[in-house]
Amino acid sequence: MNREEKRYAPPRIWPGILEMEKQQPGLEDYPFPYLIKSGGKLLGLFFGLDDGGVRQIADLLQTNPDLYCKLIIGLYPTCISGDQELEGMLALQNSFPDQVEFRLYTINNLRSGASSSLMFIDESGENTVLVTGSLLGFNSLPLKSNRSSFVFRPETTLIRDWIYWFNYIWVKYAIPLNSFTARIPPLVPIEATEEAIKMWEDYLQTCQQSLEYQVVKVEIDPETGEMVVINEDGEELALPSTELNIPQISPLADRLSRLYSAGKLVSFNKLSRIPPIDCPAQAEWFGLDSLRTVGTVTREVKYRISALEPEALRKFNNFKTNGATLLRRLGFSLGDGLHWMPDAMIVLLQNELNRITDDALALIYNSMGIRTRHIPGTDRRKEMIRVFIKQRQEKIVGDANRIYEEFFPGEKMEQQVIDIITGELEFRLEKVLTGKVFPDVLQNSIAFSFSPGADQSVLFDQPFLLLKDLALFPRMILSEDYYFLRGIRIDSDELLEAVDVCNDQIIAAAGQPDVKNRAHKELSLLKEIINAEVYSEVKCRAIFAVMDGVPEDKVKEIINEGLVSG
Repeated sequence: MNREEKRYAPPRIWPGILEMEKQQPGLEDYPFPYLIKSGGKLLGLFFGLDDGGVRQIADLLQTNPDLYCKLIIGLYPTCISGDQELEGMLALQNSFPDQVEFRLYTINNLRSGASSSLMFIDESGENTVLVTGSLLGFNSLPLKSNRSSFVFRPETTLIRDWIYWFNYIWVKYAIPLNSFTARIPPLVPIEATEEAIKMWEDYLQTCQQSLEYQVVKVEIDPETGEMVVINEDGEELALPSTELNIPQISPLADRLSRLYSAGKLVSFNKLSRIPPIDCPAQAEWFGLDSLRTVGTVTREVKYRISALEPEALRKFNNFKTNGATLLRRLGFSLGDGLHWMPDAMIVLLQNELNRITDDALALIYNSMGIRTRHIPGTDRRKEMIRVFIKQRQEKIVGDANRIYEEFFPGEKMEQQVIDIITGELEFRLEKVLTGKVFPDVLQNSIAFSFSPGADQSVLFDQPFLLLKDLALFPRMILSEDYYFLRGIRIDSDELLEAVDVCNDQIIAAAGQPDVKNRAHKELSLLKEIINAEVYSEVKCRAIFAVMDGVPEDKVKEIINEGLVSG
């Protein structure tokens, strides 16, 4: 996602006050289509479809062959959606029969209101965006304050309830779009009487006069969005939220909240863990007690048996430990073993795990004397394993008997024990050769919860841990620290793009000739911030300032102003 697209990313209100005040020119279109960059599912109910909306949906379908839609078009007498628009949608339905299906939902008037709602689930199924409101952008209506939409990533329970709601509307009330239902009558509002027109104009004039009397000037901070209202006497008026004593969310808290929503907690699912490829052997099989205690001395005896040669086993185990190492190095600590990753970094992690899995499986197959680039079917795989274990059985049994004879000269292990060992080795090889070297990667959303009543001295401790690592990561790469990327076979440009969830200015300057020196200087500055005797909230503001490219002296002013006395 490039920087232009990031300003459309949820959560947000569209149009916001900056769009309505024209402080961000060129943002006349609703941002929802910007979120649809590849395949996925688009479903929902919306009112106000016009010819511009039809063209927009057509473009989405033509440029995204893996996009699938089920949309309900809301209709009412004299609405903007006419027969031309419905016939256009019908043509799309006929042109993309495997991708789209449209239905109609009719109401008699707008007296009871009408709200639109769309949900987009991306191709991976991991990211969902819900938009509810007027849905400007699937029509050509100008930006107005009475046409707002909420764009956000819903929680799991809301996704479920929304889908239930959509299914209910679709099956019970929505009418299939066909050549007959597309023929909506071309109704227009009836002409009002001169008396009614005069009464309405007088009412509008009264409303306008009242508005001019209350407010003279509205000032909006283009960076923070904070608003100040000035009356005709030059006095600042209290906002409704202020009068209701609603705590104001600081720009720092808002920025941290957006940061958290740009990634997820990532961990390995221990329940899907694959057992080691070598198996434990009970000491009793060798005629010994596994645990023996004499007074203050305890002896514990352990054995492990592998079908692989020691060097191959060592390499395979190194592959397995690389998973946890990658999670730590590509993730960002929230403390207590918790790792957060940007969504794009999770993709890189999964790709790297897949690459390591391929290398590990190739090692196993090579050790078995098999040349294959594909995982065989279940029956073929089990037969290959049985043949391999049978080939290795003489070596395995011979080595086990040599240890057994150290305690019982001239004797051999029982056949029953040998059968248990070979059966366990076959089982463990089968588990690995299904193509699964690592446990499943779990992703869980996490939010920064700003509570005005919480202890402000500790509220920002966890965000600080995350933020400092996010700032250090690109600077360690750009400073060309050899050891930082050692063992990671991911292109540094991909890593920089994946970690750029804070609009870090040094990443934008990655191609400049002096970026290495800048990275070293900012690493030193970050160390000062990290070690400063100030609250974590101050450190977070200072780190964001470094990311924003604020001069060093201004960053140090933030720290100096927050120094804890005594």
